[in-house]
Amino acid sequence: MKTRLLIILVFALGFFGTVYAVPELDRERSYERADFIFYGEVLSSEVLSESIQTQDKNSYRETPGKVVYSIKVHDFIKNSFDDDIISAHGEYLEKPHGMSYTPNLYKIGDKLVFYVHIFNGIESSYDYLIDSAASHYIPSECKYDLLPNHTGLIYDIHSCSWKKITSENNHDVFVCGPGTAYVEGICQIVKTEKTKTVGDDAPFFGIFVYLDNLISWVFGK
Repeated sequence: MKTRLLIILVFALGFFGTVYAVPELDRERSYERADFIFYGEVLSSEVLSESIQTQDKNSYRETPGKVVYSIKVHDFIKNSFDDDIISAHGEYLEKPHGMSYTPNLYKIGDKLVFYVHIFNGIESSYDYLIDSAASHYIPSECKYDLLPNHTGLIYDIHSCSWKKITSENNHDVFVCGPGTAYVEGICQIVKTEKTKTVGDDAPFFGIFVYLDNLISWVFGK
């Protein structure tokens, strides 16, 4: 009996952990949206506003911090400009987590593939805005080598290789589990009408009944 309850608990925790997770980005769509993509190195950073993250028993709130990076361009991957060093706006969280794409502060010397947009902010003299969600490090186990003919290529961090763009009009594809929907960057449970015959908590406890029946079937008990 204890073993069965433990298995049900593990399944339940896995279910709810999956529901509230940021889906993986469609890299091809990010490529299409970016004005520039390049491999570069962080030379310096200037924090304009601090990251704010507050949590109590009933709520969690966060406001990403604002930062300006000085970045040296090593290789252009998509489009190019004349400057070797640029200043670009970015956002950061002091404590990054799995429910947001916003990263921690980049450190001096960090090398990334930067996805950058032209920034037309009225209150800023900087021309570039970093897409923090799409920009990424090259994993330590991978080797970065830019191919001579790299037009229409993106770097696949899973296979450590360059990947050809398959469609010029690609759309974002987010995979959320059954009974969930993609809302503001998060897979969330879709609210349904409450049943009137078995009580308000039936959908919740129904999960455990289903898991109990499944385990009984597997173990033949």
